[in-house]
Amino acid sequence: ISNVARLSGDGGGTGGGVMIGWGAEAVLSGNSILSNTAVYTPTGLADGKGGGVYLYSDGGTLIDNEIRGNVAAVNGLGGGGGVHAGGGLHGNRILYNTASVNSQGYGGGVYANYVTVFEDNLVQGNVASQNSDGSGGGVWGRYFTGALHNTIVDNIATRGGGLYYTSYTGKLTLRENLIAHNQATGTASEPPDGGGGIASAANEVEMTFNDILSNTAKGAGGGVLFTGGNQYAFESNQVISNTAMAGGGMAVYTATGTISHNQVISNLALVGGGLYVWGDAQPTLDSNVVMSNTAAGFNAAGGGVLVSLSDGLPITLTNHIIARN
Repeated sequence: ISNVARLSGDGGGTGGGVMIGWGAEAVLSGNSILSNTAVYTPTGLADGKGGGVYLYSDGGTLIDNEIRGNVAAVNGLGGGGGVHAGGGLHGNRILYNTASVNSQGYGGGVYANYVTVFEDNLVQGNVASQNSDGSGGGVWGRYFTGALHNTIVDNIATRGGGLYYTSYTGKLTLRENLIAHNQATGTASEPPDGGGGIASAANEVEMTFNDILSNTAKGAGGGVLFTGGNQYAFESNQVISNTAMAGGGMAVYTATGTISHNQVISNLALVGGGLYVWGDAQPTLDSNVVMSNTAAGFNAAGGGVLVSLSDGLPITLTNHIIARN
């Protein structure tokens, strides 16, 4: 409890509480990893990785641990306030961690560098950066797959309040998770900030049967924001009661994938209450229910769906129910 990996100087710090290095096959189970700091340098800008735990890319497994109140970096760039992770995470409680206090932060709860299994975890109340730019309040993912039955709630970041997928070409999966009450606070427009629940720039991420509820974004995409990728699949999800400046439920910018068989219901924005598609985006839109969404405010447009593409780009909506917006 209350350990510091590096207290002073300009070097980085790794694993404030625990570091599992390359080649190790350690299992950490049933531990309380509390109030540790990977790097604290009052006068320097040193980077920190894994405020609570650092797992190398194949470094082991975390099972049923409480990882709470850890900080990856105070004045430098921070990755993984709770965990900088490779390997697998099962049934952990990752609570109220911070990636960076005063600089850029990535993954307030988890920096998923090479995570192959992520199941039944609670990721709650984490912050990517308290006083600067941050991505992925709950989870920042590069190779982040096998995400199943997790609860990702009450996290905060500039973009990707609950979960942020960075640009990656491999196939990733997100299935049957609850992503709720997260916040994206950024307002940049090019590229757009947002994604209160999820923000994704990944090429091929498959998101299915998730509940994305009551998230907020000051920018675009209260529930979900896609800013990249041409093979993503967003299918059979519930996107309900989210709020944003544009695209209360979902926003798609310069990204081409498949959005089908989702329920986009009771979301709120100034424009595009349910769904906002703009820029060079050309997603395949099929068999979604877009119902009871609201665009409210001065120059409000597209209570259910707003499409505003670059000149000459076609888009087709097929087999939708668009009602009561």
